[in-house]
Amino acid sequence: MPSSAIKRGIAICLLAISGVLAAQPAGNRIIQDATLDRADGCGLLTIHFALPMQYVSHFPTGSGQELRIQLKPLGINRNDMPALGHNEPILVADLDKLVPLQRIDYEGQYNPNAPVINLVFDATVHFDVQPGADFRSIRLLLSRKPLADCPIKP
Repeated sequence: MPSSAIKRGIAICLLAISGVLAAQPAGNRIIQDATLDRADGCGLLTIHFALPMQYVSHFPTGSGQELRIQLKPLGINRNDMPALGHNEPILVADLDKLVPLQRIDYEGQYNPNAPVINLVFDATVHFDVQPGADFRSIRLLLSRKPLADCPIKP
């Protein structure tokens, strides 16, 4: 009999611990990391989020000197709100050598419930944006040349 009580107690403790771990906030950063894969003058930029984010839209479509990507946080608790409601730069090694990039920023300060990622270029860049399959990333195909000429796809 005592062994079943011990097992039950252990099971309750494990459930309690897993609930606490699942509720941990993201900290003060939304962007977990960003990686760049290159091929023949084209780049596939993958931005990974510390929290689940749904891709909503981007503007303009196709090409431009600025790209705004709207996101929607998913399953966020109040402990995550400080991380959502700030701005942070996104650093990507050598991206400026591929396209004429000025900066990439996560912007959540003005509306934490509808944050954007903003890319600003020095010249016109062709792009395509696709959501990641896991709600933890987005993929951007970037190039100075038309995307039809790129050997990699998002």
